[in-house]
Amino acid sequence: MFLPAACVVGLLYSGRREGLAAMVNIAIRATSHVAAWIVWHSMRVSLLDDLEAPAPPDVQA
Repeated sequence: MFLPAACVVGLLYSGRREGLAAMVNIAIRATSHVAAWIVWHSMRVSLLDDLEAPAPPDVQA
């Protein structure tokens, strides 16, 4: 089967574009996760502060 050169170039270009889009997508997702982590920690939110403190055990002498 013979494909014209324009078809071959088009196939290569579209594959390259999809690969580039996937890499950009991964980079943006990773960057947004890091940004969310920084914002979360800069707000000083602690899930442990919402829990009740455990009562000390009864000391029997």
